Amino acid sequence: LNNGNVGIGTDSPTALLTTYVADAAPATSGSTAAGVGLRIAQDGGTNCLDIGHAGSYGWIQATRSADLSVETDLSINPNGGNVGIGTAAPTSTLNLVKVSSSPAISIDTYSASTGDNSQLNLRKSKGTTVGTQVDTVDGDELGKITFQGVNTGDSFDNGARIFAKQSGAAGNDEIPADLYLDTYGDSALNTNQLVLHHDGGVGIGTATPYSIMQIKPSADPTSITTAAQNALGLGGAATSSGYVSIGFGYAGG
Repeated sequence: LNNGNVGIGTDSPTALLTTYVADAAPATSGSTAAGVGLRIAQDGGTNCLDIGHAGSYGWIQATRSADLSVETDLSINPNGGNVGIGTAAPTSTLNLVKVSSSPAISIDTYSASTGDNSQLNLRKSKGTTVGTQVDTVDGDELGKITFQGVNTGDSFDNGARIFAKQSGAAGNDEIPADLYLDTYGDSALNTNQLVLHHDGGVGIGTATPYSIMQIKPSADPTSITTAAQNALGLGGAATSSGYVSIGFGYAGG
């Protein structure tokens, strides 16, 4: 004891409870723990949670005290709540924050097998309880990635998005889906800007391309000087010489 603090392995504890052990990474075999400063053990079983320190990093490992080669699951906030890394006030399920730097997420794979790879799965079920998998249906948004900045109201707001929407009934081994890429203009969303259709077609300006690629302007073209009315423009500015406009419904195009 020292100034109300308790030390284990030290006579000068710096916190209410301080444990000192030799630095080591968690053991990967046998039953002799290494570097463990605190172990939370299962009552009547061998499952445990070890907390330790090795050199320049601290670690947490869920394992079994009788066989440290076993890696067991670890849940954070299993009943709900947000998790923050770099912030004490997370605003989403997982919120990573850095100041004057760029936070990054890396998924690394080390394998000699050609089939092993890094994966990021965005998954949805129509079930309303965790672990219940129920068929998704036509029109369900399966996953979305949004790119945001800060608007004049000092709130995060969307600038672009990529999302997948189911198109048709679920099959035995696949989910038919369309992939959308849209950006936001000065006042509105540019819908169906680029769509990869589940039938294999590509739509620009349409979610239902009728060929391998369909480019559909917002209106039938009446003038090559109106960019939104041209399906395809080649060359410089629309009013310059050498400009070629391709569209439907324009008498000269």
